[in-house]
Amino acid sequence: MLTGTTCAACFAGASRRWDSERRGGVRRAVIASLLSVITGAASAQAQPAWSAIGPPGGTVSALLTSPASASTLFAGTPENGVFVSADAGATWTVANAGLQSSKAIGRQNLYTVYALASDGKFVYAATAAGLYYTATGNTPSWSPLASTASSTPITLLTFDASTGHLFAAAGQPGASAAPGVYVASVSGSGAALSAWAFSPLPAPVGAPIGALALVPSQAGLAPAALMASVGTNLYTASVDPTSTTLNWVNGDPSASLVAGPAPALAYSPDFQQAYACAGSAGFHSGNPLDAQALWFPITVAMPGSATFNCNSIISVPTSAGGSPQLLLGTDQGAFVSQDGVNFLATGSLDNSAWANTFAIAKAPGSSMSTLFAGTGYGISKTDVASLAGNVLWSASNGPASVAAGGSNLRLNNGNMADLAVLGSTLYGAAVASQYVEVFSSHDGGASWSATHVGLALPAGEEVVSLLADAVHSTLFAATTRGLLVYSPTNARWVAVGAPAIGGRVGALALGSTMLFVGTETGLYALALSAAPESAVPVAAGLSGMSVRTLLVSGAVVYAGTIDPNANNDVYSDSESSAAAGTAVWGRFAAASAGTDRITSLLLVGDRLLAGTNGGLVLYASSGSAWASANTSPDPAQRIVDDFGRVNSLYSDGVSIYAATGSSGVFVSPAGGAFSWTPINGLGTTVLPSLEVHALRADGNTLYAATRGGIAAFAGINGNGGATIPPSGTTSSGSGGGAVDPLFALLTLMAALGLRAARRP
Repeated sequence: MLTGTTCAACFAGASRRWDSERRGGVRRAVIASLLSVITGAASAQAQPAWSAIGPPGGTVSALLTSPASASTLFAGTPENGVFVSADAGATWTVANAGLQSSKAIGRQNLYTVYALASDGKFVYAATAAGLYYTATGNTPSWSPLASTASSTPITLLTFDASTGHLFAAAGQPGASAAPGVYVASVSGSGAALSAWAFSPLPAPVGAPIGALALVPSQAGLAPAALMASVGTNLYTASVDPTSTTLNWVNGDPSASLVAGPAPALAYSPDFQQAYACAGSAGFHSGNPLDAQALWFPITVAMPGSATFNCNSIISVPTSAGGSPQLLLGTDQGAFVSQDGVNFLATGSLDNSAWANTFAIAKAPGSSMSTLFAGTGYGISKTDVASLAGNVLWSASNGPASVAAGGSNLRLNNGNMADLAVLGSTLYGAAVASQYVEVFSSHDGGASWSATHVGLALPAGEEVVSLLADAVHSTLFAATTRGLLVYSPTNARWVAVGAPAIGGRVGALALGSTMLFVGTETGLYALALSAAPESAVPVAAGLSGMSVRTLLVSGAVVYAGTIDPNANNDVYSDSESSAAAGTAVWGRFAAASAGTDRITSLLLVGDRLLAGTNGGLVLYASSGSAWASANTSPDPAQRIVDDFGRVNSLYSDGVSIYAATGSSGVFVSPAGGAFSWTPINGLGTTVLPSLEVHALRADGNTLYAATRGGIAAFAGINGNGGATIPPSGTTSSGSGGGAVDPLFALLTLMAALGLRAARRP
């Protein structure tokens, strides 16, 4: 590693040559040699301190109140593991110590949590990587639980305190496996379970299990029982404290329930009724264990003819406060019943319609219990005593506002597709299977609010990317349905270019006067203004090609395309010709970049870098062949990613940053040979997720949109003191930017002490 003095001496000698040899290839060679000299210094930079800045929330798949403390909550998530709150949802911390990560093809699932249960001493978690347990408390440390030997992950858990039995089931047992329930007896230590016993259900091979629920013992009148929905049936079995064998009987002999596995089962001791719900139909039964069990429909007050899908049911006991009540969770909110039959809609669950799971806890010092709902985007809460139709819910994802740069103690669990900076406002697009929203923050991530993009985006559609037009103070959102624009002044989203722009928009890039829009069917141009309107096709010569990446730099438009044979190419022409629709597009490189889709473009001097979804980073000069930008002789100076994916590229004029699909962010000097170093932070300053979707910068701050939320670190120009171009000027919709090598060199000279070296 070169010291500042040594580098300054190198630059002093080089500067004398610069004055006499400043033309043509000699000048280019000097640039390359000087930049290569500082390669070691750049690659050895200190790990940045990333700050997870939110927005807080994200899909919650399981909620559990700790039996050891009425104020401790566990929240399981589909991708980011377990979070724990010791103060009834006021603050949250990540609690994944000991869990093994699980991954899926094409993306990184850090820690997939399906279900949580407790026996009073231990908390159990069913994850995609297996079963785990931890002692109840505020700082979980997970250990593997004895395996059930199921060929597919366990997704359902429940515990019966009267018998000490833990029940587990795989929601999808496999095409050739019989559905059934695993039973083990807990003997006081989470690790010391009895051997798992398997009780197959009398249902077709491969039939999915929807839910498990306990019917508690009736004060000596009847033993506890287990209900299981599977295939098109519901089964029940008495639970014997001396045996782990379950003898199943048909719990719906009259076939009253709706066809299909019910994902929601529950029993209410207050109403002495069992409940089952599948699709848009719910039923109750007062004798689910009877040989002639009868089921009757419940009534859910939906507006008009709207339908819903059940997710969960919970009984709110009188001991929690208030009168006996039931909560039904659906994809259209939560519904409450005070008679066990008729359900009324509660108020909005903050930013999400989905109610996936419920838990009841009590805040420290409070005299009343609180009902928590895990939703499609975060956790909402309301007082149990006030629970009724139209009750107000409030967010419970941690502090609404936090000190900049501090530990924010929030539920940072949102899958962020992209981000953008417009003026002093930071925007982030959150996308999940149950939710889509664009959030805004006027204080660098200390607090966030929703822009309600869902009002302009049909259900099931997603935001693909964001791009800010600083000149006209507008924000564009590329979606799977088309193009939207947001005016902060009017605080609303409107569709742009319809009907000209339809279908999926894959890329956005700003020109001097036009916005270029890449779609699956070509390229469009839109005149920039405070109220942009229709777009016109400008893809002559690119017809029949899908445009997935765009970059505008130096009055040239670069378009990354996919042809019908899945070949990826980059074409270019002048911005003026492209805007006029008269471009004669020419292939930038000598041949195709291959069949790995190009995800981002970045121009560094005369070299065009392309991030891909399988070949990491490629580069080419005009007319040359594409080559790998990941061939350092030192393996420690290469990008390593499980999927070979680079999602976004950015440069500050000194360094190149690459966001990967499963290994975080890597950095390389902007000139000379590529030498990559991971910069994911350490300890508490690590990225919230190593699946990074986009990199954007503003001033001296680099932002990363990840599967676990947005993270930031200040001082990305620490090696060279470069001033980063404002977001939306040189950055492309694919996360790129243009870098002039002379500018980068002069910036480095200034930062490393060249003036001092020049003194007589």
